[in-house]
Amino acid sequence: IELSDFEATENVVFLSGVVKNTPIILFTDKKKKKSKVLPTAFKGVAEVQSMETDTTAGEVNITFAVGKAKDYQLVVKSFDLNGMPTTEIQLDPEDGFAMLNGRLNTISANCQIMFGTYGYKNTIGTQKGPFSQGIYMTKINEHEINETKFYDFTDFKNFFAFLNPKQRV
Repeated sequence: IELSDFEATENVVFLSGVVKNTPIILFTDKKKKKSKVLPTAFKGVAEVQSMETDTTAGEVNITFAVGKAKDYQLVVKSFDLNGMPTTEIQLDPEDGFAMLNGRLNTISANCQIMFGTYGYKNTIGTQKGPFSQGIYMTKINEHEINETKFYDFTDFKNFFAFLNPKQRV
């Protein structure tokens, strides 16, 4: 296994990694001295983007990037502190765009915000890699996506201020 992330809370540990190009999540309960691989079955290419502990909900949220260029999407799977799956949220991209990465944050018991960067789908899987075009925020109520707002980097007043005038054109 090639380990990439871990989260530890209370007496449990979540580890993410890759085995034979397949992402896995390993759950360990230190009190019970038991470990198990959590269900993460995806068709095609998938990788772990991020893993965060939500102490409010008592869960660990794991964001996966699934698919290639035209069918690329983010999927967030949440697991309780017993290693049981609780929710799965699929963030389907807009036409021509894809959500490149994201983090899920709890605002209240029923409301979460997912934020990250988005870019053009046709740059995913290229040698130069995906290019971020801006940031997005998605409001999620009761595990249902309510609205997504996209903010292009060019919309920010001073975003390119660090460039010299010739580079800004």
